[in-house]
Formats: sequence, structure tokens, C-alpha cells
Amino acid sequence: MSPLDETAVPEEVAPLVSSINDLLSRLKVSLTTQKRFLADAAHQLKTPLAGLRMQADLAQRETDTDELKKSLKHIGRASIRATHTVNQLLALARAETTGRSLAKQRVDLVHIVSEVMADSVLRAGKEN
Repeated sequence: MSPLDETAVPEEVAPLVSSINDLLSRLKVSLTTQKRFLADAAHQLKTPLAGLRMQADLAQRETDTDELKKSLKHIGRASIRATHTVNQLLALARAETTGRSLAKQRVDLVHIVSEVMADSVLRAGKEN
């Protein structure tokens, strides 16, 4: 599906060919945007899933009951974050299909960064 040569068509058909070419151009942009979105979405899911996998590996090696409970708590929090990401992606997909825009929400970045840092520090301490 490539643009048609507008110079080789009769004058009466030129507006139609121009419209088709415009449609093809917009379709190409849309497909490129969709591919980029899918790559970003996959990356956003990969990070919490990798964290879950690492926490599960650590929990399997744990012999201390209290440490095992802590690891399971971290797994629970990470799974909640992954589920939240999936729900956001599904909401975005639904909004795009219905043509509605998503409602804007305030995000507490300090809280999010604090949670991520706490998990990272805990994991870094376990690796040493």
C-alpha cells in the first residue's frame, strides 16, 4: 500500500487520488505510533515482571520465615504495580477504540519514586 502517482491520473480523478494518498500517509503514521506504543507497553510490563521473578527467586532460597514473609510482601506489591500497569494499558486501548479521551489524574511522583527506591535498596542489600 503505497501512494499513487498523482501526475499520471486524469484531472477529474486527481482529488480522489490525493485523498487516498493522504489516507495512506495518515495510516502509516498511525501504524508507526501503534508500534512505538506496543514497544513502550512491553517495556513497561517487562520491568515489574522482572522484579516479580527476582523476588520469587529470592523467596525460594529463603530459609528464615520472617524474611520469606517480607519477600512475599514485596512480590504482592510488585504484582499490584504490574496489574495497575496492565489496567492502564487496557483503559487506554478501550479509550482509543471508543474515541474517548482518558481523564487526567494527578500523580504523586514522590510516593512512586519512594516505593521504587525502597524496593531497590532492599534488593541491593540482599544481593550483597
